Amino acid sequence: MTMKRKTRTILEELNSLYKDHNKSAIIESRAIHIIDSAINLVNIIANDGDSYTPHINIDFASTKKNVSYKKSVFKEIKQGMSDAVYKEGGTAYNINISDNNVKVYGKTGTAQLCANCDIEPHAWFAGLIQLKDGKSFSICVLIENGGKGSNLSTKIAKKIFNYILGENV
Repeated sequence: MTMKRKTRTILEELNSLYKDHNKSAIIESRAIHIIDSAINLVNIIANDGDSYTPHINIDFASTKKNVSYKKSVFKEIKQGMSDAVYKEGGTAYNINISDNNVKVYGKTGTAQLCANCDIEPHAWFAGLIQLKDGKSFSICVLIENGGKGSNLSTKIAKKIFNYILGENV
């Protein structure tokens, strides 16, 4: 018996986790769309304006869309994302991978929930790793009440990128 492999986008995969439509699920669903949007934005930057549907399966046949800006715009954005990773004091410095065969780009964020409260802000990292062979992988790590985006979210992203490197994807 041959098993047919079903491929779904990241958004479809994440949405399938939340069948319940209570208030908590609605909030989580919004977070899923934020993550999907962040990955799409990183893909657009990585591909100089070309966007592909985010997906988990490497064999997924993705559709291509284009955002029409000058290449210099994407070059400047990538330089800023590179500086965040590789320059000392950069907010994504924790994700710095010392390997000449890869280049990491990143953007951190801290989403404050309230002005004068003891609740930790949400932490996030969106970025990509480009391998020397031309492959690139985009991710977004969002941690509810995770503190500053430059801390835990970048450490988790680094573990994910190191896993990708170790698996020779």
